[in-house]
Amino acid sequence: MEQAIAVAHEDAALAELYAELAFQTMARAGMWGTAPPSDLVQGWIERALDLAAPESAARAKALIARCYADYDKSADDAAEAIAIADRLGDPALRSRGYDVRHLVAFVHGDYREALEWCRRRESFVHELDDPDTAVYVYAFGIAPAAACGELGEARRYARLHDEAARPLSPHHRLHGSVLLLLLEELLGNWQQAVELQELIEERVAESVSTPCVMSARSLYVCALANAYLGNDDEARRLERKAEPLAMSGYGTVLDTPPLLLALHRGDLATVRSLLGEPAVRASNWLYLSSMAAHLDGLAALGERERVEQEAARTLQPGTYLEPFALRALGLVREDESLVGQAAARFEVFGLGWHAARTRALL
Repeated sequence: MEQAIAVAHEDAALAELYAELAFQTMARAGMWGTAPPSDLVQGWIERALDLAAPESAARAKALIARCYADYDKSADDAAEAIAIADRLGDPALRSRGYDVRHLVAFVHGDYREALEWCRRRESFVHELDDPDTAVYVYAFGIAPAAACGELGEARRYARLHDEAARPLSPHHRLHGSVLLLLLEELLGNWQQAVELQELIEERVAESVSTPCVMSARSLYVCALANAYLGNDDEARRLERKAEPLAMSGYGTVLDTPPLLLALHRGDLATVRSLLGEPAVRASNWLYLSSMAAHLDGLAALGERERVEQEAARTLQPGTYLEPFALRALGLVREDESLVGQAAARFEVFGLGWHAARTRALL
């Protein structure tokens, strides 16, 4: 793409190239062995926006790329991208526009609104003639549904995603199994996670020629499941298998399962070294898991001030993260009533393993 930019001269062509480069870089953000510096990507985005015509697909793609790239996402950028895509009548561009609109809601904790945008996106999935675009319609519905406690809907999205990915590339099939595993991770269904392990290892091996942060992460999750079930030798084997596949620059996306393994083993020095700032860029897939583990890690380290700050953002009634925040607050405040409330909320939410683990703290 950079070679094409070097020989292009017209503004429209340059706008299209810069927009496509930024868009693909962020839409496939998990493919980089080392993630590109954010200022480099921002430069491509700004160049595209400077050169693109007001109602062009290039401008819409650049706005979408900026929503993916920024941690503080702009509802105005998302709305403008959708308006352009609607006027152009491009279903694929509309789908990506709806995607970033759901991400804006998601990062602000408006999980119901985020889920509604995912449902709207699914309503015209049949219009998409690119199966690569279609599979992500299902993939991005999982986390908002889980955040709202719509666990049946989350499982439906995970299954639809896996089914849609199977006829595609080995890398798509890896994603299909990874998101099935992610749902079991969120729910604390560790036996079901172990039952997916053979499939995960098979698909990681098939997809090894395509760099993806999810390869190492999914093996670490299988290691975590085995550790929780007492299969320590198998957990260590999977950790060793994951290590050479690990990629740099991904923060809590990759560090969350090792952090939880360290917590399980009482290794607080490693917990401290792996604590980061969970955030959402191009994908919502891992935020819930990362933030839940972040709260657990801070509580284990007795970081009361930081727990109080994070809990203020996550104490939304009826959402996935609420009981994790209550439990962390209960631990750092030494307030058993809050820990008991957390256990009860886990039960209501259908998170039995998390509820039992919380009651064991009382």
